Amino acid sequence: PVLTSITVNPLSAKSSFQLNNAIVTALNQIDQPMAKVTVNAVADGIGATVRPTSTTTGIDGIAEFKFRFGFFTKEGKITFDTDGLSATINQE
Repeated sequence: PVLTSITVNPLSAKSSFQLNNAIVTALNQIDQPMAKVTVNAVADGIGATVRPTSTTTGIDGIAEFKFRFGFFTKEGKITFDTDGLSATINQE
């Protein structure tokens, strides 16, 4: 199987004190979940946070992250990438 797409939920979020859940899903060419895909995460913007910065998808094709846009974040985004594919959460 070949990794053909990754998606992230949610696609956007507001500033918050709390950490939010980000669910990244890796799918192959027939839309089946792919396990053991390493997904890297980068926070862009002052006060934008993501943890961990790298993790691997489980058998369900899902990698879980925690993220937050702080109240001083401007035009923040969190980008998840693997194998040349990416998905982004934008600040509302």
